[in-house]
Amino acid sequence: MLQVDKFAYTEAASGQVKYHGPTMLFLTYQTINPNTVVGLDNILKRLENTKLSSFGNDVSTILTSMQKDYMTLKDNESPPENYRRLILDAVRTGPNATFNAFVQRIVDDVESGIGSHGTITTDALIIAYNIKYNNMDGRNEWTAVDPRDARIMALTTKLEEQADKLQKFTATALATAVTNGGHSNNGKSAGFDTEFFQGTRVQKWRGTRDGPTKVGPDGKKLCWCKHHVHPDGLWNGLYVNHPEDQQDCVVGKFKKTDGGGATNPTQNNCGGTKDLQLQSKLKEVLCTNLCMSSDDVEKLFEKASEN
Repeated sequence: MLQVDKFAYTEAASGQVKYHGPTMLFLTYQTINPNTVVGLDNILKRLENTKLSSFGNDVSTILTSMQKDYMTLKDNESPPENYRRLILDAVRTGPNATFNAFVQRIVDDVESGIGSHGTITTDALIIAYNIKYNNMDGRNEWTAVDPRDARIMALTTKLEEQADKLQKFTATALATAVTNGGHSNNGKSAGFDTEFFQGTRVQKWRGTRDGPTKVGPDGKKLCWCKHHVHPDGLWNGLYVNHPEDQQDCVVGKFKKTDGGGATNPTQNNCGGTKDLQLQSKLKEVLCTNLCMSSDDVEKLFEKASEN
């Protein structure tokens, strides 16, 4: 009715609106007639993109559809020159490996120009495909799963199962780590304060004494040492990896000023006082922040002096 002005008129005698039938038929024919450039191009494009999956993998149905499209183009004097190639390409897009191998043998003969199918016509090709498909369908071979596809499906299923298990395991491990204060050591970190003393990298649980020894979140046994005292009072003793023995504690050695055989570098008047002060401070930091033993610190200094 968008073109009603082309076929509607008012009768002079009665004043009624009438519709001109032949004009309406002509306009309808112009709309649906494929004898246009656009219509023929669409049909040709449909032929070129035909796939078995669009026809339920039914070979007879796809061949019938392609024959109809070809006849439409032929009637309008626009038949595709590569019609046989279009048939060959379309029918080997299905899932049946046996049928595809049959099609490929014909394709090889056509492309090489030799062999029993080298000069096969399009009509003979359509007949051969229909016969092969109907025979396979009658023997229930058309929908049979190819053994290679079956193995691929089985492997895919196993892979998906393993991926699902891995995802569940990862989620469980992550939940456990969060519950245990961010550590992933099978719950050994439970009950430990993971926060640090302000402005330091020393965790607060190390400055809270609840016995002479304690097992850390990594499962190592630590000892309480009273010599590790923060100058601003953040902690008065720490759990470290050496006993509370002044001979084994670097910090303790430099805290003593008399009666114990240790030397306080601040009381030395030699020219190396500043170096000793820096060295003692560095040892204290290594022992306090990194939980290194005095022996390890001494070895580290010896190695540094060698270099």
